[in-house]
Amino acid sequence: MAGGYSVLLDLEILNGVMSLKFDKYVNTYTVEVDNSVEKLQFNYKVEDEFQVDVINNENINEGLNYVYIIVTNKNEQNTYTLEVYKEVTKNVISTSNFETKLEVEQQVNKNTPYIIGTICFVVILIFFLIIFHPRKCFKKTIEKK
Repeated sequence: MAGGYSVLLDLEILNGVMSLKFDKYVNTYTVEVDNSVEKLQFNYKVEDEFQVDVINNENINEGLNYVYIIVTNKNEQNTYTLEVYKEVTKNVISTSNFETKLEVEQQVNKNTPYIIGTICFVVILIFFLIIFHPRKCFKKTIEKK
């Protein structure tokens, strides 16, 4: 007998991942399972005269669930608690519109220096045309004198 205590000698989770390696004297474990898991599947070993009861291992819901493994030997009882985290279904959001918008914004940002340069060139050109272009009315006043 394992020191007279009602303990599991071994515990193996078949359809999930247990956070710690099993130790018969540690009574709480965290187990992560996929979203498709409805019931925790596991193998365990106990002394022949021990009785094992599993509680709350049906219809595991998304998020946190508690499964209890109770080991009994005569009048002695030991409970192992499995904190079972079932993966939550994730909603997939289409990002194609976002990516297209991002590409357009990047194109705009790439062309901005060229647009600003072109506008500056046109403004300077108009400025020089106004200053250096001979005006007809100015010529007429000179000719009248």
